[in-house]
Amino acid sequence: MSDDTDLVAKIFPAIEKHKEAFFVIRLRKPFASYATINDTDTLIQCDLMDTRNAFLYFAHDRHHEFLSLRRAKFSTMALLYELHISTKDKFKSNCNTCRQHCDILNHCTICEDFNLCETCYNIEPTHEHRMKRSVPSIVSQSQRQRSMQHCIEALSHSGNCRNSTCDKCNCFRYKRIIQHTKECIGPNNQCNVCKQFIFVCWYHAKICMDQHCQVPFCINLKSKIQKQRATSLQIDSSLDSSYDATNNKHNTITITM
Repeated sequence: MSDDTDLVAKIFPAIEKHKEAFFVIRLRKPFASYATINDTDTLIQCDLMDTRNAFLYFAHDRHHEFLSLRRAKFSTMALLYELHISTKDKFKSNCNTCRQHCDILNHCTICEDFNLCETCYNIEPTHEHRMKRSVPSIVSQSQRQRSMQHCIEALSHSGNCRNSTCDKCNCFRYKRIIQHTKECIGPNNQCNVCKQFIFVCWYHAKICMDQHCQVPFCINLKSKIQKQRATSLQIDSSLDSSYDATNNKHNTITITM
C-alpha cells in the first residue's frame, strides 16, 4: 500500500507541470483483436455533433465543464440528454384537413401520409378508411427517422418531376405545397405549411449531392450549410493555433524554470 502511495505522490507533481498537454493511456495492447461490435442503434442527424465548434459553443453556453469528476458527470449526463431529445418533436405532423399541428393524430392505415387531428376526425363525414390513433411523443426514434426519410424521398421526386399526371404517392400533394410556398403572402416563419416544408428542405439539402437539384431552396440551403461549415473550420483552426501558441509558451516557461 505504501508503494502505491509513493507512486501517486510522484505522479501528480509530474503531471501538474504538463497540465496543458494531452495524455494517451492505453489499457490494452494496441494490436489486440477485439470482438466485433454490433450497434443496433439507428443513425440520427444531430446539429450538435456536426462540427467541433458547434459542440464547444453549446458546452460553453450551458457552462458544461469537465474540471472535476462531479462536473464531468453532470456535463456528460446533460449532453447525453440533449442528444436524446435533439430530434424529438422537431418534425410534427399536420392535419390534412385544418393544416394545424397535431399533438394527437389519427393516421390512415390505407392512404399514405394522411393524418387527422382529434377535432377533424370526429367531424362527419368521417374518412372512408380505418384510422389508427397515435401520440407522436411515444413514437420510436426509428419511426421518426423513417418518416423523415420518406418525406425527403417524396420531396426529391416531386421537386424534379415534370409529369403533370404522375400517379406516384404524394407527388401531387408535394407539388401543391411547393406552389403554396411560391404564392404564400405572409412571412415563411409564420406559416405552418412553409415552416414544415423548409424544415424538410433543410434535411434534404444536408445530404443532397446534385449541384443542379430542382427542389426549392436546395441550392441556397446547401450554400448556407457550406458557409457554416467553412466558418466553423476556420474558427477551429484559429482555436488550435491559439492553443498551440499558449502550450508552446507554457512549455518554454517550464523548461526555463
